[in-house]
Amino acid sequence: DDSADDDDATGDDDTSGDDDSTGDDDDSTGDDDDSTGDDDDTTGDDDDDDTTTSPVVQLLEIHLDNQTYAPVGYRQFALTGSPIPLADAATVVSNGLPGSLVDGCTPTDTYLDFHYCYSAPGDFGGAALVDGRTGGLVFAGEIIWMGTGQLLFPLPLGPAADLQPVSHPPTIAPNQVELALGGYEQPPVGVAALDAVRDMDYVRNWVAWGTYDALVYLHPYSVGAYDPVSADLVVLLVLN
Repeated sequence: DDSADDDDATGDDDTSGDDDSTGDDDDSTGDDDDSTGDDDDTTGDDDDDDTTTSPVVQLLEIHLDNQTYAPVGYRQFALTGSPIPLADAATVVSNGLPGSLVDGCTPTDTYLDFHYCYSAPGDFGGAALVDGRTGGLVFAGEIIWMGTGQLLFPLPLGPAADLQPVSHPPTIAPNQVELALGGYEQPPVGVAALDAVRDMDYVRNWVAWGTYDALVYLHPYSVGAYDPVSADLVVLLVLN
């Protein structure tokens, strides 16, 4: 009647055998079901379920009247994605606006990491800007011979009333400034446009006394006889 081999506390069927709490098949630290193993962790190099986060490009796009520098509207972006070369800007535009007057545009230049894509207006054409850091479309507009094209992207714009100037010191100057005026206007136009934007309380709050870069782009909606009244001054501000 003593404690036999089969039912003793240390025998083959005891609690430290195959079904114990530290065994190979059912333990909490084993190879197959642990929370730190090779296949299901969140930090492994070769895992299928690991995730990576792309940097976010914070962009504020402001449209101004080309004659008075009064605000027309704005759009704020938080762009994510992978960097693209200049040559790929045409694909971004075609995918975003198929069948439009900018579909099939030719990438020609890069300004502060924004790729410029141009569709020459025999009678109808257009131009677009694509963020080279993320591959995001940020602007597109038509250009019509002896006519007036339309803004294609972004639409709709936020209300101009949000961008009225207020009496306070202007927003700090950008780290870098680039002008893409297409030869239609002289550099003072770009400087005046940037000064108008820096006087806006909305911009001051958006920058929050950080650092940023600025691109001033002039888009002509008509060609043949350049019409400054119909041209659009687009100021792109990017947080560093």
